[in-house]
Amino acid sequence: MAVTGSWLMDYLLVMATLLYLVYHYLNNTYSYFRDRNIPYLRPTLVFGLPEAITKSQIDLTNFLYSSFPKERFFGYFQSRMPTLLVKDPELIKRILIQDFNHFQ
Repeated sequence: MAVTGSWLMDYLLVMATLLYLVYHYLNNTYSYFRDRNIPYLRPTLVFGLPEAITKSQIDLTNFLYSSFPKERFFGYFQSRMPTLLVKDPELIKRILIQDFNHFQ
């Protein structure tokens, strides 16, 4: 059954819809930190943070730590997974001792 009367237009409509759905699926988690007003490194479409692929673990850690020198914490994406990096020792202590039950 043709929707538009032309098989070519129907095919293009289906392909455009599929491309939109794939694009939306790949980007739906990238607003996580923006919605929570947390500073974050803007991700790329599929990889999240390209530096995670090209740098060693130590170089990546140094890059992340120096990206937000004045912030106590910030977010970045490992592929599509949002990751929070806490830099402030007092905040780390509070999370690991006082608020530990909230993270189980």
